[in-house]
Amino acid sequence: MLNFRTYNQWDTEWGSEVMTPGTRTLASDGCLVTTLADGVPNFTYNFTPGQLCKKCATGGAFMKSSDLSWAGFESCFPQLKVAGREDTTANKFHDANPVEQATAIERLTRMVRYGQVVALNVDHIKNDGVADHWILLADDKWNVHDPDGGVAIPFSQRYGDPMTGVKGYAIITGTPMAFVDGATKEECDRGVAIGQAVILIREYPNDPVVRALFDGLTR
Repeated sequence: MLNFRTYNQWDTEWGSEVMTPGTRTLASDGCLVTTLADGVPNFTYNFTPGQLCKKCATGGAFMKSSDLSWAGFESCFPQLKVAGREDTTANKFHDANPVEQATAIERLTRMVRYGQVVALNVDHIKNDGVADHWILLADDKWNVHDPDGGVAIPFSQRYGDPMTGVKGYAIITGTPMAFVDGATKEECDRGVAIGQAVILIREYPNDPVVRALFDGLTR
């Protein structure tokens, strides 16, 4: 079982933490930070959402809008690497090159079996096709941890079929400490290899051979 947490972004212990230099709080807009706090324990980083917020704020990872910069997040966590931040074809306002939905679902399912952290961007507020919320993919059966209330539920319970409900995603890679139940030896070895590739690409970011290795392991 993956070493994930299930935090509530509204918890009074940290809900009022501000994502500086902006003005928004974890309670109002901290679903991504809370999702990451749920996931990074599988890389041995144990932070509550409040602690993670403070680390990211101190490290300059938040923009003036309080949105998290992925480059800033990486600077706060030298042993981790964002392997992908894409929109999917189910996103009403997708970027220029969205990932085809079936391709995204297959990749994300594989990555969680490799012990990696998959944050899902979903439409939660108005059912208008716009991605406005982040949740954690908890396993390969498409159960999720949702910071809205801090609940562990099937994806379909709130967001329908993943083939239409996943509007985008971010994959955070590192060396996993645990794997999904039933993961094969090959999948566990792949997860460890991804962690080793993260160390290499963080040290040699412009090396084409290292980049090819990292991309090959995480695609």
